[in-house]
Amino acid sequence: MLAVLTVLAVVVFLRFTRGLMIPIIIALLISCAAAPLVAWLDRIRIPRWLGAGIVVVLITAVAAAGAFALGGQLSAIAERLPEALEKLRGDLASSGPMFQAAGRVLDESMSDGALMRGSASAASLAADLVVVFFLVYFLLFAGDRYAHLVVTVASRPNRKITSEILGDIYAQIRRFLMVQLLTSVVVGVATFALLIAIGVEHAAFWSVLAGVGNTIPYFGPVIVSGGLAVVAMMQFGGTTQAVWVSAGALAITSIEGWLIVPPLMGRAERMNVIAVFVGLLVWSWIWGVWGTILAVPMLAVMKAVADHVHPLQPFGELLGELPERKARPPIRT
Repeated sequence: MLAVLTVLAVVVFLRFTRGLMIPIIIALLISCAAAPLVAWLDRIRIPRWLGAGIVVVLITAVAAAGAFALGGQLSAIAERLPEALEKLRGDLASSGPMFQAAGRVLDESMSDGALMRGSASAASLAADLVVVFFLVYFLLFAGDRYAHLVVTVASRPNRKITSEILGDIYAQIRRFLMVQLLTSVVVGVATFALLIAIGVEHAAFWSVLAGVGNTIPYFGPVIVSGGLAVVAMMQFGGTTQAVWVSAGALAITSIEGWLIVPPLMGRAERMNVIAVFVGLLVWSWIWGVWGTILAVPMLAVMKAVADHVHPLQPFGELLGELPERKARPPIRT
C-alpha cells in the first residue's frame, strides 16, 4: 500500500509541476548528449566555461538555421492549411453523420479561440527555450563535478556504489540518445529521398517531421504517414500516390526499427513493446504532447535507475526485453 501511494504521489507531482519539470528534463537530456563534446574541448585546453558556451551556441545556431531553412516551407503550408481544412471539412460533412463530428472538430481547430491558444503556447515555448538554454550551459559548465557533489552528499558506505550507478546511468542514457539521433537522421534522409523521387512538395519539411516523429514509437510514424497521405492526395488528386507515399514512409520507419536499432542498442537499453506502449500512454497523460515526445527517454532513465537500485530491479525487469519463449515438452500418449 505504501508503494502504491508513493507512485500515485509521484504521478500527481509530475502532472502538476510539468511546467517546471519539462524544461529541466529537456536540458538534462541535451547536456547528457553534448557532454562528450565539451569534454573534448576541455582536453584541448579550452576553458570549460568557454567550451560550454561554444557548444550551447553551436546547438542554438544549428536549431535556428534549421528553423530558418524550413521557415519558407512552413509558411507555404500554413497559407494553404485553411483552404485544405475547409475542403477536408466539406468532404467529411458530405460523407455521412459519422464524419460530421470530425468536421466540427476541424471547425474548432480553425476558430479564433484555437488561434489564441496557439499564440499563448508559442509564447510559453519561447520562455521554456530560454530556460533550457541557460540550464544546458550551467550543466555543461559543471560537468561531472555536480555528479561528484551528489556522491559526496551520499553517506560514506554508499559513495562507491552511488558513483558507479551515476556513471552507468550516464553511459546508458548517452548511448540511447546517440542511437535515437542517428536513427532519426537515417529516417529523415530516407524519407527526403522518397518524397523527392515521387515529387511531393515541401519534402524537406516532411522529412524533418519524419525524423522527429521517429522518436515517438508507434504514434509518430503513423501521424507523419497520415499527414503525408493527405498532402499527396491534395497535390496529386488521387489515392494511388497517397497510398504509395504513406506506405513508403511507414516502410522506412519499419525497416529502421527492425534492422538498424537492434544492433545499435545494448541489452541494457532495450525495452519490451508492452512497456514502451503503456509508458507512452502514461507519459502522454501526465505531460501532454511533451510527454509523448519525452516518453521513451524517460522510460530509459527509469530503467537505468531501476537496474542499479536493488529494490527497483523487478521494475527494471518489467521494462526490459521479453524472455525467450521456451519450447513446450512433448505430450506423451
